[in-house]
Amino acid sequence: GASAPIVFAAIAAMPIALPMVFGAKYQTSVAVAQVLMVASLFQGANVILGNSLRGFGRPGAQTAAEGAGMVVTVILLWALLPSLHIMGAAYASVIAYAAVSLFLALFLVRLGRQAKQMAWATPACAGAAVSPVACEAVVRSDGDAI
Repeated sequence: GASAPIVFAAIAAMPIALPMVFGAKYQTSVAVAQVLMVASLFQGANVILGNSLRGFGRPGAQTAAEGAGMVVTVILLWALLPSLHIMGAAYASVIAYAAVSLFLALFLVRLGRQAKQMAWATPACAGAAVSPVACEAVVRSDGDAI
C-alpha cells in the first residue's frame, strides 16, 4: 500500500526533520528513529493480518502470534541491549514485529489450507462459493469435527 513509500520518505527525511523539530541534541537519535520506522511497516502489517484472523473467527491465533513476538522481544532485548544499547532495542523491535508478521501469515496460510480441505471433504461446502467461516459454521452445525 501507500505506507511503504511514506515510511521510506520519512526515513530519508529523518536526518534533517528530527533535529529541526526537536533540536540539535536529537541528532544522535536519527538512526534509532529510522530503524523504528522500518518496524512500523511490520506493525502495520500485523494489524491487517491480525484483523484478518479475527474476521475469520480465529482471534486466538493473533494472541498466539503476539505472545510469540513478546518472547522474541524479551530474548532479543536480553541479548542486544548490553552491547548495542538503544539501537539494540530498536533492532529487537524490528525483528520481533517481523516475527509476528511471519507467525500471523503462517496462521492465515494454515487457515486457507484448512478451508480448502474442508470444502473438498464436506458435502455441504463442496463447490459452494462460501467463505471459510461460513463453511466451518455449516460443518460445526452438522456436528463434524474440524
